[in-house]
Amino acid sequence: MPEEIRPEHIRPENMRPDNIRPENAVAREAETMPENPSAPDSSQEAQPPLAAWARASAASALLARVRPEPLIGKNGKTPAGAVLSQTYQCPFCQGPVFQESNASYTCVDCHLNYPLRVGKPDFRLNAPAAVETLDTTERFQNRVKQALRRYPRLYRFLVLAIGPSLLCGPSSQQFVDSLPQGARVLSVGAGVLRLRGNVTHLDYEPYGHLDVVGDAHHLPFRDASFDAVTCESLLEHVVEPTRVINEMRRVLKPGGKVYLMVPFLFGFHAAPNDFSRWTHRGLEYRMQGFAMDDLIVSGGPASALTGILVETFAMALSFGSQRLYQLLAMAFLPVFAPLKLLDFALRHHPDAARAAAVLLYLGTRR
Repeated sequence: MPEEIRPEHIRPENMRPDNIRPENAVAREAETMPENPSAPDSSQEAQPPLAAWARASAASALLARVRPEPLIGKNGKTPAGAVLSQTYQCPFCQGPVFQESNASYTCVDCHLNYPLRVGKPDFRLNAPAAVETLDTTERFQNRVKQALRRYPRLYRFLVLAIGPSLLCGPSSQQFVDSLPQGARVLSVGAGVLRLRGNVTHLDYEPYGHLDVVGDAHHLPFRDASFDAVTCESLLEHVVEPTRVINEMRRVLKPGGKVYLMVPFLFGFHAAPNDFSRWTHRGLEYRMQGFAMDDLIVSGGPASALTGILVETFAMALSFGSQRLYQLLAMAFLPVFAPLKLLDFALRHHPDAARAAAVLLYLGTRR
């Protein structure tokens, strides 16, 4: 659901090795290491955010080579009282991590330390920062969503009842229920949604019900750890969706299942930001590491039209006032929402994907 998925988003300018928590050993190395030793300062200042992201990735790879000696001794044992995790790995260097006496996790290879927050491991490489690029309307929408997410059932009801998209097809809970008993499932970008079953819930924002706080670009799990992955309307909110897809494939066992929901003709919705949209052909291309089991039009042309009408009338009647537009956009949601019911029929048209609001991809890891 495009409105429901919560920020698994890291800003490009914030994903820098020198932004890693300062108490970590590798971070101290980063403080004295230039981001791009071969490039002059003037060119660095002129580079766009995505170029900065590429530089940060290169710097991260360089830093990964500047590691202290592993914490595991020659006898192959961790420090006294420590337990080597069979599930987690360091998202920075992909090394094994251990936990001492139910305290924080520490990477064996690079010594990065990952604290516990309300008893849940926090594997984020950098602390979340305010998104400074949002305009007045986007900040208002985020405040409304954050307030409603304190009441998950009410929030989900409003999304389904007056949200612009009908959201047909199997739900993520039905997908989980269809798996073999005991199957391990990872919910990436879980937000306020809590699934029943053997499900590990991960999000970048530390919601209370989560099992792990982490970044979808760098999942803190070992290879082939899960039987299935669900990811509902997250990819539009991340900077590098292809990397997130590759990470989901990495943590899936061969033959593992994926449930992926993405928007196509759906309005901009910052959470806290919004970067991309997906056609059915583009989605198939990006998912080449999977065999497609089904591609479902979850929200069809009528859902797309509903969202456009809400935006159009709110803009037309607000006469250039952002505050009035914000109020009218919310007021028109229940007015135009009944139109989306037409998708019960339209979504089955052979060409419905050409004008769909939301697409649902079901696949199997190759």
